[in-house]
Amino acid sequence: MAKNDDRVMEFSELLQKSRSRVFGLIYAVVLNMADAEDLFQQTATLLWEKFDEFESGTDFTAWALRVARFNSANFVRGRYRERRRLATAAIDAIYETSLASADAGDEERLDALKHCLTKLKDADRSLVQRCYGDDQQIADVAAQEGKSAGSLYAALHRIRRALMECVKRTLSSDDRRSPSLS
Repeated sequence: MAKNDDRVMEFSELLQKSRSRVFGLIYAVVLNMADAEDLFQQTATLLWEKFDEFESGTDFTAWALRVARFNSANFVRGRYRERRRLATAAIDAIYETSLASADAGDEERLDALKHCLTKLKDADRSLVQRCYGDDQQIADVAAQEGKSAGSLYAALHRIRRALMECVKRTLSSDDRRSPSLS
């Protein structure tokens, strides 16, 4: 029984240390606090169920982020079927950014993202808001814009890539004085 208690304690400590990074990844994917909290609880349960697969001494946070990435992807795919391509690309970009900026704090990353969003052209910022913040369907936004859904996916891919690069630059140096992104 004591051995089981030790595993529970080890898991609890590791999860607590990585909680903010895992939750940050999930929130960045779903952009809804209630969904993010529910999904974090599901992810924590899944991590516990798979904890026997985790090798002690390896990077728990990286492992937890991988599990959260796939769990978040499944959630988004199930919820927004027609956004499948976009969701997968967005989740991959968010995951890569999470891993790349492992040394930066979550608040620092969020501040950098907010800063980078202000550097977007108004039209690009509006597109991001409509597709992610307002939770509109890509097909609906495309129809409103008189464009194909494919062209919107391409534009969003370009914008996400620019934001990811800007966040990386901002975290590695003070990029707050450079010109607009798009």
